[in-house]
Formats: sequence, C-alpha cells, structure tokens
Amino acid sequence: MALTLAEGGQAFQRRAATEEELARDARHWQWMKLEPIADALPPEWSDRYRALVDEFGEREHDLLSYVTTSWAREETLPVDLGSLSLPELVGFLTSWQPRDPFGSIGLDGLVQQLTGVVASNPGVYVEHSEVFKDLHPRYVRAFFAGVREAEQKDAIVDWANVLALADWVVTQRDEDVPAGGGRM
Repeated sequence: MALTLAEGGQAFQRRAATEEELARDARHWQWMKLEPIADALPPEWSDRYRALVDEFGEREHDLLSYVTTSWAREETLPVDLGSLSLPELVGFLTSWQPRDPFGSIGLDGLVQQLTGVVASNPGVYVEHSEVFKDLHPRYVRAFFAGVREAEQKDAIVDWANVLALADWVVTQRDEDVPAGGGRM
C-alpha cells in the first residue's frame, strides 16, 4: 500500500502549477514517505530513493526521537530507584501513587527517573526485561528510552531481550492495556 501511494505521489491542489512543479512536488513527497522505510525497500525502490536523496539531500533528524514536555516540581521520590532490587522496583512501580497531584513527583517525573536508572545500568534491566510486561505502558516506554540512552553512550546491549519485549508490545491489543494505562 505504501509503495502504491509513493508510486503515484500525492495529489496536490494549488494555483496553476507547472508540470515541472507538480513533478518536483511528487518527488519530494516520495522522498519524505520513503525515508522511514529506506532500509527495507526492494532494490528497484532503493535505487529510486537514492536518486531522491541525491536531489533533496539527507533528512537531518532522528526518526526515533520524540519530545515530551511536562511541568515538574523539584521534588524527589521517597526512594532511590537505582538502589532497589528488581523485585523491589517492580513492586514500587506497581503500587506507586502520587501523594497529591501538585505536591509530589508526578508520573512524568517517575518515568524520567526510571529512564535514567535503566540507562545507567542497562544490563540488569535488559536481562530481565520481561518484568516490564506487567507494568504501566509508560514504564515500558521508559525502559526503551533508557536502553536507547545507554546505547547512545556505547553501552553493550543484549538486543535479543529488548526485541523480545518490543515484539510483545506490538502484539498487545487496546483491551490488553491495564486500566488507566493509556497507550504506548
């Protein structure tokens, strides 16, 4: 389906454009749509994509990045997450509730701290990544973000366990997400 759309380009509606402008717009649209799947393109599409890169250049962003913004007060958790054993951490994350919505660290802050804990010691968390299956989806996302941070700092990561958890995540249905769990 994606390749069929890319084949035809995108229908553009604007003032009387020249055939050359329409063709360039269609090529630009193809370049943007093919970039995320460039590594998986069949050879004939890969050649076509390379020609588009020659024309428009490489895109200057990391497709895996995302931005999260939140307001947080300068407060800390009652425990240091990094000092907890894995069973203690799972228990804490499972039972944690903010004391009050404005006076304690919120879920965003907890997720941010968990990301840092995973990033600082990825081996332990990656080895036992299956424990994240029973946690809030935002903690699962924190696990992946922590692994990503660790990998960017050249940590050695056992990708088999990370990919096994990722495979599990993508097979979850909306009704499988715990109550109040939101979406991953």
